[in-house]
Amino acid sequence: IQNADGSAVTTADGSPMPNPMPLRLYAPTSRGAFDARCGTFGTEAYAPGSVNACSESFFLGSLDTDFEKCLQAIDCRMNREMRVKGYDTHGDAIATFVQQ
Repeated sequence: IQNADGSAVTTADGSPMPNPMPLRLYAPTSRGAFDARCGTFGTEAYAPGSVNACSESFFLGSLDTDFEKCLQAIDCRMNREMRVKGYDTHGDAIATFVQQ
């Protein structure tokens, strides 16, 4: 570990910091084959035919290419994880805008 100017990291009294090892902040993520093809993380579970796949299609026609399947999975995940519920209950567009 070095300072921005390239000098060694030191303690408050100026002595070299003993064994400055970086801490692991989180475990590295791993990707399945679908996510590797799409360049994404966590969308494999939403791919067509997978566990969390959406029954509705976000594109017209059939999903023939990897690109179309990737976009379907991404849109499905956004629909499931980012959709704001509430308008169905109260029907007020202004309240929904304020909530978002």
